[in-house]
Amino acid sequence: LEVLDDAVVLVLHPSQRRGFRVLVQGVASLDQFQTLLTAAIVGDPAQGWLAGPRPAPALVAVAGGEDAHVASQPLIDTASFQMLTYEAIAADGSIRNGLAGLSAWLGGDASPRSIPLVENLRVVVLTEPPLVRSWVVEAPFPQLRAEVRCLEVLSPSQTDAWRTRLAQEVNDSTSSRR
Repeated sequence: LEVLDDAVVLVLHPSQRRGFRVLVQGVASLDQFQTLLTAAIVGDPAQGWLAGPRPAPALVAVAGGEDAHVASQPLIDTASFQMLTYEAIAADGSIRNGLAGLSAWLGGDASPRSIPLVENLRVVVLTEPPLVRSWVVEAPFPQLRAEVRCLEVLSPSQTDAWRTRLAQEVNDSTSSRR
């Protein structure tokens, strides 16, 4: 199984200067991850959460495997943000987003295990979605409970520091390929 289980993922939203360390358990696809991640990190910005719409509780229940039969019709979630690999951060710290960052896009049926590691930590960068993207919410393995839980809300300065470290990582990896 390509399930990501008991793994910590660093999630950064540079434009909102927000960052999170989240625990991922039993998640089999990036779409499932995005639904559960959005539920875990979107909330009141005054309390350090990301601004934006949260998925409906029924979507979270189905994605988490709590109730695979919650509706008679498929439930649809729509992306509140675009998920990118850390390679979307340019060496100067800017974010290659939109179609310019297409090679760094994460999403779909791929496993969250495909999220690249930096310093033994999977890293996801979030930006505003350049396109409307929706998917059928499901738990690929209904007997396996899935969860994304926030372990730590990073301060804006910690988020900025990670962005700088990742820009250096991208710069170093680009230099070593030359």
